[in-house]
Amino acid sequence: MQSPVKTIHDLVKANWSIVADGLKVTDINWRYGEPEDLSSRFIQRKISAEFSEMTTPKEKRSLIRSVARKVVVADFWILLDPAKTRESAVGDKQKIEDEVERIVQAVELSATDLDLVHVLVTRSLDSEGDRVMRTQFEIMCQYQR
Repeated sequence: MQSPVKTIHDLVKANWSIVADGLKVTDINWRYGEPEDLSSRFIQRKISAEFSEMTTPKEKRSLIRSVARKVVVADFWILLDPAKTRESAVGDKQKIEDEVERIVQAVELSATDLDLVHVLVTRSLDSEGDRVMRTQFEIMCQYQR
């Protein structure tokens, strides 16, 4: 069985449908694993999508099967472009949030190796003075072991 982190990473990347400049699937630095160092996050592209594990699996066991739950964290970082206004960056951020929600809802019961996938929480973690904006999704993955 593939890791839920890798599965969510692959699903979001494969189903990405935004075609606006700067938000295309090829314009995003896609990675999974431990979060990247902030100093090297934006070397290649202005948007970074990082997928990591938040919790270890919680299992409910019965005589027949055991069900595991894991929370996957998806962080989308946007480096603000000095040529654009903050309002346009906020619009781009909203498009990303809507797209991730759409993808997860579309594969809720049909994700590979996962029985159920849904977004638990969406957080906006930017500060007013920062040059970066950040949205974090907690995605619950439930599967049988």
